[in-house]
Order: sequence, then structure tokens, then C-alpha cells
Amino acid sequence: MAWAIFTWLRDTRLGRFAGAALLVAIVAGAAVWWVNHAIHGVWTRGLAAGELRERIAWEQKAQILRDQLQAVEDDKQAALDELAATNRSRDLAQAQRISGLQMQLAAEREANAKDDKSCGDDGPPRPSRELWEHIRQEDAR
Repeated sequence: MAWAIFTWLRDTRLGRFAGAALLVAIVAGAAVWWVNHAIHGVWTRGLAAGELRERIAWEQKAQILRDQLQAVEDDKQAALDELAATNRSRDLAQAQRISGLQMQLAAEREANAKDDKSCGDDGPPRPSRELWEHIRQEDAR
């Protein structure tokens, strides 16, 4: 069958015309395929470039957000450090006040002990009521 078609294409004027038309169709189809492939390749590369530009833009936005988050974290840490320093100074002042009150209490006990020796044995020496109230308030803080 293929030989018959080949012979017809070779031996007849219509066959030669059909063969030439077939050859032109094949070449035209190849040209169309090649142009389509080239356009598709350019289009695909354009899409890839667009996606790359979009990805770069998103990465830049993400970096900006990471930088902002880091700045917030740094501010938070600075505030915590400042709060800790304030607490340390407050605790130191409170410890100094308590130490002063303890010294005052010891002096008062000593004075009461001297008074008890001179007045007789009334029991253990007791600090004044105001001093005890002041100590309780300091301990409550």
C-alpha cells in the first residue's frame, strides 16, 4: 500500500502536486511547532521570571518583618533589664531599711534588758508597739 502511494505521488502530475503540498504541509507544521515552542518557552521563562520577582519581593517583606520583630524583642529585653535594675535598687533600699530597723530593735532590746535588770525580772525585753508595727509593714511589702 505504501508502495502504491509512493508510485502514485511519483508518477502522476496530481501526485507530484499532492506530494509537494504534503511536503509544504510538513514544513509548515514544523515551523508552526517551532514558533509555538519558542513562544511557549519565552512565555514560560517570563512566568518564571515573574515568579522569581514575586518571590524576591516576598522575601524582602519577610526580612523587613523579621527586622521589626527583632527590634520589638530588643525593646522588650531593654524594658525587662530596666525593670530588673529598678527591682534590685528597691530591694536594696528595703534591705537597708530592714537592717536599720533590726539595729534599732537590737538597741531597744539592749536598753530594755538594762531596764529589766534595774527593775527586776518582768520577763523578756519587748520592743515598742510602734516598732513592731513598722517591722510588720516592712515584711508585708
